[in-house]
Amino acid sequence: MHDISQKIKVHLSTLLWAMAPEHLKDWRKQIDAVRLRYRTRLKRELNLFKPVRFSEKMQWRKLFIDSSLFTQLSDKISVRYYIESRGLSSMLIPQLWIGEDPKDIPFDELPRPYIIKSSHGFGHTVIVARDQIIDRNQIMGKVRQWLAHCHGTVAREPGYLDVPRRIVIEPLLVCTTGQPPAELKVFVFDGTASFAQYVELGLDRNQLFGFVDRNWKRYPWRGRYNLPSLPEKPSHFDLALVAAEKLGAGLDHCRVDFYLVDEKLYVGEITLYSYSGMVTLQPDDTDLVMGSFWNIKWPKTRALLAIAMRRWGQRRRQM
Repeated sequence: MHDISQKIKVHLSTLLWAMAPEHLKDWRKQIDAVRLRYRTRLKRELNLFKPVRFSEKMQWRKLFIDSSLFTQLSDKISVRYYIESRGLSSMLIPQLWIGEDPKDIPFDELPRPYIIKSSHGFGHTVIVARDQIIDRNQIMGKVRQWLAHCHGTVAREPGYLDVPRRIVIEPLLVCTTGQPPAELKVFVFDGTASFAQYVELGLDRNQLFGFVDRNWKRYPWRGRYNLPSLPEKPSHFDLALVAAEKLGAGLDHCRVDFYLVDEKLYVGEITLYSYSGMVTLQPDDTDLVMGSFWNIKWPKTRALLAIAMRRWGQRRRQM
């Protein structure tokens, strides 16, 4: 009897979904895809409507929060206006060139070293060193691949859906020692800088990191590449906390990334989707501790309202 009952439930469910409005079918597709990716990557089921872990809350954000502000913050060009509006224009990295066609890149005119990025994606970078022989066709081919890529759709991070696809070129930041700068990634929740991730580039080019609290005390959170020991607290650290709180004011969560270049602090980006929510840190309760800083109000009610009123990503694509 139990098997028969289960088969009846499956058939009824299939019938009901076949009769459901198209926007509900689209929501089911998006939610199922996020659940599958979460299960595959983290080997656990996603608690979506009552999220507790940081990773769960990030999946909730990716599905149910959709705003033009997220588009601005995800755009490496328009985010500069936001940073300026918060009084931090002195922390902006200069931009050497902006364009839409890789054929227009003025390779011969740009002061080296520099870095080529996309305005709309993640991990899109090409570094041109001081004495490097440039393969222009190879670089332009890679940039064309970036311009054809929609990170918002692939990663289901809606802040990226409407970002104009452009090319950005900046001077490559280097310390007076000739070494790449360390990075400081400050996690802000409801306007408070709660903890930070300090990152250095190792000899094998891997990014070594450690997590610290507001007092530069190290958390026991570990990943694949861990710093053996932390340096002394950087002179920029307290300033970075203050700047991150200015930039994160009004948001329930964001991550503000800084570069530490000698005695100068630069804002790299404001990140809304840290790790895409796929936290793989140890011990396992790290995900829970990180999630405890993030207060999402009425997650189930807000999720149901989003499902009832729109399709995933639809609102901003019509703006």
